Amino acid sequence: MTIQQTLISGVACLVLAIFPGCSKKSATSPENSTNTTQYDGLNWEQALKWAEDLEYAGYSDWRLPNAKELQSIVDYTRSPATTGTAAIDPLFNCSSITNEAGAADFPYYWCSTTFSSMSPTDGRSAVYISFGRATGYMPQFGGWIDVHGAGAQRSDPKAGDPAAFPQGHGPQGDAIRIYNYVRCVRGGPFLGTGQSKCYNNSSEISPPTAVQAFYGQDAQNMCTRPSYTDNGDGTVTDNVTGLMWQKSPDRSGDGVINFSDKLYYDQARDSAAPCTLAGYGDWRLPSIKELYSLIMFFGTDVNPNATSPAGCTPFIDTTYFKFGYGDLGAGERIIDAQYASSTLYVGATMGGNRTMFGVNFADGRIKGYPADSSIGKKYYVMYVRGNPSYGTNQYVDNGDSTITDNATGLMWMKYDHRHLQLGK
Repeated sequence: MTIQQTLISGVACLVLAIFPGCSKKSATSPENSTNTTQYDGLNWEQALKWAEDLEYAGYSDWRLPNAKELQSIVDYTRSPATTGTAAIDPLFNCSSITNEAGAADFPYYWCSTTFSSMSPTDGRSAVYISFGRATGYMPQFGGWIDVHGAGAQRSDPKAGDPAAFPQGHGPQGDAIRIYNYVRCVRGGPFLGTGQSKCYNNSSEISPPTAVQAFYGQDAQNMCTRPSYTDNGDGTVTDNVTGLMWQKSPDRSGDGVINFSDKLYYDQARDSAAPCTLAGYGDWRLPSIKELYSLIMFFGTDVNPNATSPAGCTPFIDTTYFKFGYGDLGAGERIIDAQYASSTLYVGATMGGNRTMFGVNFADGRIKGYPADSSIGKKYYVMYVRGNPSYGTNQYVDNGDSTITDNATGLMWMKYDHRHLQLGK
């Protein structure tokens, strides 16, 4: 990020902090705002402050959404490559950006949820969700491409300089932006993420007060705590969502969760119908929203090169659900604990691969994974039943630049922070 970009972003934040909500855009103007760079966003501390100071549509109790709240408004039937839009219902306005490849795209949006890497006290990164291409630098495909799909959930450093990551980070060269966008929410409560600790840009801190930096993060906001019932028959009921789950991905029943229990995507999809666990015949492969409802951000990311999961905590409640890391004996990495969903990406990744969205409960992310068996990637599977309407939005445009989702009870800004910065 250049000094000029830093100054522009800082001035915009200062103006909106002094006159919060002063440049709210009229709901009668449907066009998208445009940028020339992906860095016209806010870092995580600025995003929390911007949300806390916001007065918009007559409300002053806006907040930065937690990871599950923000993921609830992703529309997985849309993508820049197929519909020319962000992965969100067209009732919403989504600012446009120019991405790392120089292509027209849509931003990553911050969540209030911290992402802990290899230590529960590590606070250096926070969760974001990509409403445009989830880009990564892959030289074998010519450079910057869509590696995980619009609707992926990853994490970014809370502070720093994106220029320090010219070829991204990690095995897929994930783009590091740091200055992401903000769409605030109010109302609820909605599903909690399990996060009970507060963090600054580096480590755990005492819960900040409303006049202190980092106020308004995930652990401080009202949510519905997860509640499960072990039915004693190999199933677990989520008392909040109404979904019933298989308790374990141990398909062989040998008490060990390993590579032999995994399936290719098509096998996972087709094996749901004949499943009669606990006497039920209506099991299905979960959608990505159903599967993500189980994620818990008390987990800690595992080192991809680790040879043991010692000291790691999965991103799922293992009091109720059985969990297995990747099978080193089968040539996998510890981190290979990807679970299959029924949601296929409407675009393509890695230069044209058919792609399935999955949740990795070892590293706490939604990514796009190969859906074709010819690539050789297999997944853990937990089927679900009940509440078939879960994850279906019921939007109402309130006519005041806000949108209410009657399915979740949440009210959203129709426009993102960049729209207000531009005074549209």
